Amino acid sequence: MLTGRILIQFIAQIFAVHYLRKYRTDIERPFKAWLYPVPNAIAFIGWSYIFLTSGWAFVAFGVGTLAAGVGAFWLWRRSAGLPAFPAG
Repeated sequence: MLTGRILIQFIAQIFAVHYLRKYRTDIERPFKAWLYPVPNAIAFIGWSYIFLTSGWAFVAFGVGTLAAGVGAFWLWRRSAGLPAFPAG
């Protein structure tokens, strides 16, 4: 269970922070991240190490859970008549 959480929540949050800082400059940021992107890189390396050394069965479970979630999201957006990934 922890490997699924690492992949889906913790590593995904690292990419989400990068996405928001790069593409959503219109959002108010009431705080600053010191030395950005160094903390993100350190966190990514640490979580990736834990994820990859947990055993291949657990890695497969994490990747499978992520794939199931992406598939469910894609089906939900498609059934609602919305694009899977909104532009810009």
